[in-house]
Amino acid sequence: MRILLVDTAGPVVGLAAFQDDRVAYVASARVTAGTEVWLEANLAAALDALGGLDRVAVTVGPGTFTGIRVGVAAALGLAFARGVGVVSLSSLALRACLAPGEPRVLALLDARKGRVYGGWFDTCGAVPVPLGEELDVTVDIAAQGAPGVAVGEGAAVFSAAVKAAGHRLHADASDSPVAFGATLCRSSEVGSPETVGLRYLREPDARPSHV
Repeated sequence: MRILLVDTAGPVVGLAAFQDDRVAYVASARVTAGTEVWLEANLAAALDALGGLDRVAVTVGPGTFTGIRVGVAAALGLAFARGVGVVSLSSLALRACLAPGEPRVLALLDARKGRVYGGWFDTCGAVPVPLGEELDVTVDIAAQGAPGVAVGEGAAVFSAAVKAAGHRLHADASDSPVAFGATLCRSSEVGSPETVGLRYLREPDARPSHV
């Protein structure tokens, strides 16, 4: 099975192409502006490496408002053009894939304003299993509970608080997790592009003006 995975939920964006369990192409970068330009170039390279496409996977949140929209738009455009199904992934579950074989993994993304998007997962099985709801909270609340290993860009940003709560910071916490997502992409439910929804966990700061 040939799968393309797009993740633009955080400041470190990533893209990976899988031929079954083999990584045919992977790229990641810390992008502050021009994510769509970075994606366009790497999508072309990834598709060339695959030689075809059976499924597109994309993180739909939580994460940055603009980043998620850019990644999902690119993934849906590709799915429509190629006539393939789409897998909607949690950006936190994907980051939990960085720490396989752990009973308690805390995946965190920096949500700004002193808060994080956080969720706990058990990664002892083939794919991460949620241990509760994904939340938009302060890092102190997100880090409550028995000791575990913390992953994700938010874990690196709030490393002092994470360690103070008794958790271990993964050595590659702020790296892109896309290269580790093959099994999650294969085992997750596939839908049509029309069924894809975004999961922000937070209302946008910008509000429409009323005349």
